[in-house]
Amino acid sequence: MRFAPLPLAAALGAVLLGGCTNPGAPLPTDFAQEPQQKIQAVRQWQTVAASLAERLSVMMIRDNSCTPQAALCDVLYVHPAANASTFDAAFREAFVSYLVGRGWNVAQDGPADIEIDLDSRYAKLATAPEVEAMVTASARRGDRYLARISDVYYITSPELYAKATPPLYDPARLTVKGD
Repeated sequence: MRFAPLPLAAALGAVLLGGCTNPGAPLPTDFAQEPQQKIQAVRQWQTVAASLAERLSVMMIRDNSCTPQAALCDVLYVHPAANASTFDAAFREAFVSYLVGRGWNVAQDGPADIEIDLDSRYAKLATAPEVEAMVTASARRGDRYLARISDVYYITSPELYAKATPPLYDPARLTVKGD
């Protein structure tokens, strides 16, 4: 009987390598690739705002018996983002304009029957050249969400999306009272 060195070496290698793996560890896999829209112009901010406002409206109507004319939902208020970026401010304006055009009664100041919060988050992934933005719209009554939706986009000109820095104090305008 003659031993074949190649199969014996392969079997020995498999045994040795098998001892180095953890059979209970998950095997990482990539998500399937899918299309993702890229915002390249301010005009597209309005398109994104209208899309989110429309879908949020549909969810409020479908799931909560809200309609623009229902007494239960007679006033909405869209909160401005804290330290709003150029995008945040323009996005809110387009979002409110869409709701008003759809017939919703939108207050200029809160509180209101339904409060809508808009949020944007940004990420620069190491493996991608672009910055990504996740934009979320949430409708709530008190501490209960009525509807919530998020979308993710690639963006250009990241400086338009950066949060504004709070204003610094002006020492020339400080007054001292007392001794």
